[in-house]
Amino acid sequence: MQASIKRYGLILPILIDQDGVIIGGEGVFEVAKECGFAEVPTVRVDHLDEVNTRLLRLALNRIAEESSWDTVELADEWGELQPITMDLDYEVSGFTTPEIDSLLHQSPTKDQDDADDQQTEIGAPGSEVTRVGDLWELGDHRVLCGSSLEMENLQGLMGTDLARMVLTDHPYNVKIQGNVGGLGKHKHREFVQASGEMSEAEFTEFLKTSIATLAAFCRDGALLYMFMDWRHMHEILSGIRAADLKMINMAVWAKTSPALGAFYRSQHELCFIAKKGNGKHRNNIDLGRWGRTRSNVWTYAGVNSFGAGRDEQLAMHSTCKNVSMLVDAIRDVSDRGEIILDGFLGSGSTLIAAERTGRICRGLELDPLYVDTIVRRWERVTGGIAVLQGTKETMEQVAERRSAESFVVSPRARTRVAA
Repeated sequence: MQASIKRYGLILPILIDQDGVIIGGEGVFEVAKECGFAEVPTVRVDHLDEVNTRLLRLALNRIAEESSWDTVELADEWGELQPITMDLDYEVSGFTTPEIDSLLHQSPTKDQDDADDQQTEIGAPGSEVTRVGDLWELGDHRVLCGSSLEMENLQGLMGTDLARMVLTDHPYNVKIQGNVGGLGKHKHREFVQASGEMSEAEFTEFLKTSIATLAAFCRDGALLYMFMDWRHMHEILSGIRAADLKMINMAVWAKTSPALGAFYRSQHELCFIAKKGNGKHRNNIDLGRWGRTRSNVWTYAGVNSFGAGRDEQLAMHSTCKNVSMLVDAIRDVSDRGEIILDGFLGSGSTLIAAERTGRICRGLELDPLYVDTIVRRWERVTGGIAVLQGTKETMEQVAERRSAESFVVSPRARTRVAA
């Protein structure tokens, strides 16, 4: 109430009787005094005798107790407010972030899950529009094509902002072909870095640099959620310790279907959760206070499960993460309008999850083809139009301009004839 009064002032008058005694609005009056108000608006009720005045006071309190919300209408209202008030403090409304999240995500429909996960197939090498160094603006989100190991890239992406949460899927230093690529119709090329070519020592240094760089752009008390294959637990733990982060938990993504092959068919991925600094991290679960109970076993379908969108997910990325899983993780430890940082954005699932929860994604992806996929995926899901920072061109306009530039022939060019 105090935040609302400070922001909007005293809108509703306090009811008083003919002697100036408050009939309705005692709480508002006390908060107004705490806020330093010397005067408050009042409405004098002077047509009632003492008995009916006392009965009215009881009735006003009882009516407030018995009132209830139309949750469908309330969810619709918050759904309309979400995209136009991203930078405002939602809690001046009297609703907390967990309450708003619960209203908007009580039961994500299967259609919504499929729409978030079905996307455009990644283009062929040589077809990329994006170039390294490009910074795309996708509504409130930002995506930089560049390495998350380089401090200057993070500075260009974040400016003076700090992230509340890191949610990222480091490359696992495992070859795609023979481990993820499979024998089916979707053939994935190797990642541009950490795709099985690094030694243990090299990969450890890679993770140390990456984790330290991402942590540098997090606020005190931020949590870093980092997916990693079981083969490289030692390396990522070394990176966490080197960055002076505190390991607070490890979640297991238990997929609904196992992968093919191997002695034991793989059906899980690990998510290492560490905290920066000594500040208190956000806890929107609060032992189920807001109607959600969570454990460190996350059961969600993987892309190897059968269902709508499977082919599209496999086509756009070899190691897609379930969007609903990322949505739930984001809801656990961040507030609406806060920044979620991803240093290895891949096909953009973290960005889609941030969009769905009213958070802001700042992401880096080194591979221009995947950046193209991210931009087109966001445009397909939201109906929005991404633009290139600086020129404000759309992807289609950038593609047309760069295609034309590549066909410019110098007037000094000469045809060389072999002797």
